[in-house]
Amino acid sequence: MQILSNNRIIFITNNNINYVWALFMNLFEKFGIKTNNEHLYEIAFTHGSYTAEYGLDYNYERLEFLGDSVLSVIVSEYLYKKYPQYEEGK
Repeated sequence: MQILSNNRIIFITNNNINYVWALFMNLFEKFGIKTNNEHLYEIAFTHGSYTAEYGLDYNYERLEFLGDSVLSVIVSEYLYKKYPQYEEGK
């Protein structure tokens, strides 16, 4: 299978991750999304089982942990400011 994007042909192998990755890159181009580090997107969409099966040294779990931590800080700050009268544990 092949996809034509901005006069470039991207060849898709039978490997599912390559297909998905090519679709994301086409979406990035279509919507004008520019990135300085495409590898971060590859990491973000790589499941741990795929990592184990293909011997990769990365998956999305570290980024997931980071995202959960950032979200926790944002929600905590919002609740702290919105409900200043509440004590710990309410």
